[in-house]
Amino acid sequence: MSKPIRGPMNAYDQSARFVVKGDPAGFVRWLVPGLPPGLEFQGWLDTRTLPFPGEADRTSDTVAELFDPVESQVRWALVTEFQAEPDTEILDRLLEYLARLRRELRHGPRRREKYRVAAGLVHLTGPRAGATLNMTLPGEPVIGLHLTIASRALREEDAGPTLAEIAAGRATRWLLPWVPLMKNGGKPTIQEEWTRLANAEPNQLWRSNYAALALIFAELTRHRTSWRKTLEGWNMKESPVINEWKAEGRAEGKAEGKAEGKAEGKAEGKREDLLQLLIDRFLEPLPVDLVAAVSAETDLDKLSRAIRSVLKSTSLGEFRALAGL
Repeated sequence: MSKPIRGPMNAYDQSARFVVKGDPAGFVRWLVPGLPPGLEFQGWLDTRTLPFPGEADRTSDTVAELFDPVESQVRWALVTEFQAEPDTEILDRLLEYLARLRRELRHGPRRREKYRVAAGLVHLTGPRAGATLNMTLPGEPVIGLHLTIASRALREEDAGPTLAEIAAGRATRWLLPWVPLMKNGGKPTIQEEWTRLANAEPNQLWRSNYAALALIFAELTRHRTSWRKTLEGWNMKESPVINEWKAEGRAEGKAEGKAEGKAEGKAEGKREDLLQLLIDRFLEPLPVDLVAAVSAETDLDKLSRAIRSVLKSTSLGEFRALAGL
């Protein structure tokens, strides 16, 4: 069994966030299928000042802003988290985070309106855990606190019907990377249909991403070997996902202090990795001043944080704000 890809944030969590950002509206409809048809995904909320409880170095960058034209004055903030391993504190941490969002985030012309908040959890492995906190005073059923989150466990999702929904256009193709984690995901017929649907994607970069991500998630299953064979010959060199994990792995390996090389050699390696990662991630020429700033940076911790910032950013501008470069 190959070792899981490691990094400052769990690689499977990173990959899941990448999947969600491929088609945010499609993901929200899958996570909460009962939403009214008119509810619209407006974008990802900037929550950089609100680290997720228990993880001071990471913001929850999958907080979707939702708008219902029926209640035009209302905005929803939907927080989504992912788990590759059980976390018995997740509901408490989500409750804490939702309270902070409710208290600190604002919308409207004068930024005075509070968001209504909700949360969802995707279990990449394992069964669905409890999705409700219900605390009421004895004899007073309406006094207390109640939280119910949207919860989906991929191992409880059947790969066959999921692929049928994708084929019919009723589900997003960005669910394809998670198919190896689903029930019956190791069957040859499922893998053949996966290949057919992925090949039907007109965007070559997205096709590469589907395959690269599917291989990452397949590492969590006993079907990893068959998925590797199924995806032999797929062109994944163009996928920023694979390039990101490789670059980050090299940089973090150096930061963890494998004894070879002096500090400057480590910094040089990180600078090279960071610049290549930026090119692969944003597919555009880098500004001269940004290249100069990276090339002059010698602080290993700052370079490591900058590498992590690339994975959290959707644009060069957002990266520069996060990394301070």
